[in-house]
Amino acid sequence: MMWRWITVPRVRIPPSPLYFPNSTKKSASAQLGRWILQNENLKKQWVEMGFKQRKKILSPSQVKLIVKAFGEP
Repeated sequence: MMWRWITVPRVRIPPSPLYFPNSTKKSASAQLGRWILQNENLKKQWVEMGFKQRKKILSPSQVKLIVKAFGEP
């Protein structure tokens, strides 16, 4: 199934449950966070964008970086 991303000012629900559908929201968020921190290129881009580790709301550009790095969920 292909997911369509809708550009909105802020994404309140993180895309992590889409990448880890069989995990709880908390676990999926932690797993996606580990993926991001292990990907040096993505991590560098996120730091340049002002990434905060406990931030719950993602900007559309951050979501685009996730999709670019890991593909469509």
